[in-house]
Amino acid sequence: MAKMKPEDQGEYDYEGDMAKSQLRSIMANAKRLHDMMEENTNLPEWVQSKITLAEDYISTAANYMESEMNEETNPVEMKDKKKKVNSNTKERTMQKQANAAQKVVDLIPQAVSFGSILKINIHPVS
Repeated sequence: MAKMKPEDQGEYDYEGDMAKSQLRSIMANAKRLHDMMEENTNLPEWVQSKITLAEDYISTAANYMESEMNEETNPVEMKDKKKKVNSNTKERTMQKQANAAQKVVDLIPQAVSFGSILKINIHPVS
């Protein structure tokens, strides 16, 4: 396990037991959600958002911890892995941006319909 650096004394208090308990809870709840869904299950946007955030947070924490632990054992090899992690992070960010853009596009028909209900003239940009 990673040793505490002297400059980190007081910031980290060996919360491993608490973190492992929380991770067990995350795994159990993720399994519950997974087992409730089919491929075509329609979820409320707020649920989709929570799942996306949870995945991002856990992935980020795992990548950080893996990087820290591997850096202590093999600093040269870690430079290559950090490049890969940064590339994966960029890909995830781009996918999240694409998903957000798609949600906006999906809302356009509703906005146009809502505008016509309110008798608002919405003109396409030429």
